[in-house]
Amino acid sequence: MNGSSQGNPGRAPVDGAAPSGQSGAVPSGHVGAPSAQSEADRAGHSGAPSGQSDAVPSGHWGADPGTAAMSPGMAPVGAVISPRTGAAMLALATFFWGTTFMVVQKAVATFPPSAITLGRFAVGSLALAPFFRRDWRLWRDGAELSLWLFAGYATQAIGLQYTTTSRSAFITALNVIFVPLMGLLIGRGVKPIVWWCAVGAVVGTALLSYDGGAPNGGDLWTLGTAITYGAYIVRMERLAPKYPALAFSLAQLVGVTVLSAIWVGWERPAVGGVPWYSIIYLGLMATALTTWLGAVGQKVVSGARVAVIYTTEPVWAMVFAFVILGEMLGARGLAGAGLIVVSAIVAGRSS
Repeated sequence: MNGSSQGNPGRAPVDGAAPSGQSGAVPSGHVGAPSAQSEADRAGHSGAPSGQSDAVPSGHWGADPGTAAMSPGMAPVGAVISPRTGAAMLALATFFWGTTFMVVQKAVATFPPSAITLGRFAVGSLALAPFFRRDWRLWRDGAELSLWLFAGYATQAIGLQYTTTSRSAFITALNVIFVPLMGLLIGRGVKPIVWWCAVGAVVGTALLSYDGGAPNGGDLWTLGTAITYGAYIVRMERLAPKYPALAFSLAQLVGVTVLSAIWVGWERPAVGGVPWYSIIYLGLMATALTTWLGAVGQKVVSGARVAVIYTTEPVWAMVFAFVILGEMLGARGLAGAGLIVVSAIVAGRSS
């Protein structure tokens, strides 16, 4: 967010290197591997640094990231990145999420959604296991986020039994409106440019994916997805700066793994051949990596802007469908995709 009192204004640390004024940078080509640790990391960071405040200030939510979720005396944990770099990392996460539509569609032909969710989060947890930290506050807050994240996955899976994929994508994208509304409820203002970007993203998603059919019960379940994902983004913005991103990502993935195991045990689905390649890809690239990218990016990008950036996920899905499957978009779909991309770029650059 706004960086530490020792760092540059408008920049905040990423996991794995020391605050400004100390040595330690993340080497290129080695995603998430810290080359050096701060004194706080070596001591086993637990929550906000000593002497710093946990308070969430009021003010414009969507102002320069850093002031959005942190008090002036509270510094994020890790190496320094700019808000625009954070926005780019979040956009990269949507790129990988966009690849999952075809992967999941193929996997569910032989494997139930509950088991796929359990498999991908278990693989993601194993990938991040080396970054385990004995920090009860980190695990407590990670467990809270895992509840919101699992609720989003579960409600979306239930909703897709009764509604179409395109309508699910549109309704889920409504979290771009719920996020700033939730911000208002907790006393944070939202700049007009962020509202305009949010509206543009919703209209673009409607043009891209909404099928205009009559409402059904699946739509209501999917609306729950939009609300829970919105809550996840809001709470991630508040909690991400307090912890190393890799360890905090692990705590979230372990929580969802446990909840998914309960889901599978309750459902007891018939399981055919295990689509190992799909589950490993989903677990490593679309779960472990993307959760880490989100944890880092939300240290410096406000929740309202994050929600706008995340609406580019269906655009990437359409791009991959065109490149791999040869599926074509009509004029309406292209206009919607363009509007989403413009809204996301404006939201990201306004950081």
